[in-house]
Amino acid sequence: GHTIYKYSDDLMTSTRQEVVKAPNYGLKIYPNPVDDRLEVNYTLGNHTHLNLSLYDHTGRLVHTFYDGWQQEGEFNAELETTPLSPGFYLMALLTREGDIMKKVLIQH
Repeated sequence: GHTIYKYSDDLMTSTRQEVVKAPNYGLKIYPNPVDDRLEVNYTLGNHTHLNLSLYDHTGRLVHTFYDGWQQEGEFNAELETTPLSPGFYLMALLTREGDIMKKVLIQH
């Protein structure tokens, strides 16, 4: 498995907006801060197993967008955020080749 807590603690308490440990991959989140709908765009440099998930500030899994094998390319996903409490969240793109983590601020 992946150790999300190692990264989320560092990222959530820092002023950095992202941690990138996957050079051939991309993760875009918009708008950020988000009010009601979060749009996610991610790019894969090759066929890989990935997990794209959203975690709250405690490290609790809130939503999994995708978990499985996916071909290289560009992909989109979205999430209705109105049911979520306002605050900071962590978007994590976890692959066998590396990880990308980004802060997301939800405000209503």
